[in-house]
Amino acid sequence: MNRRRVSALVLTCVLSLGWTAAAPPSPKAAPELTPDRVHFNLQGLAEKAPGEMRPGVPWEEDAEPGLTTEPPSVRFDLGDKGTGTVGFRQLVVYPAPAFRELFLKAGMEKGNPIDVLGNLIKSGSTTLNGEIPILPRIEAVQILRARIKHLSFHGGKGVAFLTAYAQEPIPVGNDSLVYTFQGLTDDGRYWVALYYPVAASVLPKAAAESPELKNVTAFEEHFGVYIEKTARALEDPKTVFTPDLEKLDALVRSIEIR
Repeated sequence: MNRRRVSALVLTCVLSLGWTAAAPPSPKAAPELTPDRVHFNLQGLAEKAPGEMRPGVPWEEDAEPGLTTEPPSVRFDLGDKGTGTVGFRQLVVYPAPAFRELFLKAGMEKGNPIDVLGNLIKSGSTTLNGEIPILPRIEAVQILRARIKHLSFHGGKGVAFLTAYAQEPIPVGNDSLVYTFQGLTDDGRYWVALYYPVAASVLPKAAAESPELKNVTAFEEHFGVYIEKTARALEDPKTVFTPDLEKLDALVRSIEIR
């Protein structure tokens, strides 16, 4: 594995957290949910957050929910401030029952993201056997989870955490670290997802600059140990994050769908 390949892999994972290939935004995308119904305080993380209604991608045979099919949604672009990749700075609201129906059509009666997240919220636990579900999905592995916490917003609850995705063992850099919140409204009508890149003082600027790459074979052999060490470093109270994670938590708590 060379540094150029690592950079390419990080970019691929970043781009995959864009959006399911949908038609252009349409004012008829989600008649029950419009941007003006979603309210939140930006906490200085962006100067503005333009919202748009996005049409869904219809179900087809062998479709993969969250990747090649999704229901209509409302998306807010938070991309005018912050660190990292602009494509990550976004808040999206999906109709949860409609998304769950797509997973059921795909044969995921058990283990679909809607039910898994709902059960995690009810349990109040910060541990999960497997990945914490996110929407939209990513064609990569959730290699890192740190600073997991339950947060409430107006009329809902969810889980906030730091994460990184990869398609093979690669170091975690500030070009791949993301704060995300995944939540459900108490009435079960909406799935709320926030993505915002963050930089940590304990991580290299980019994965390709990681000193771990000096011995790629050893790194790959001990990848699990590396991830555990990285998670502990991110959990350390002395670690400094940009932007401040408290601002992101405050943004989440301010979310309200009226």
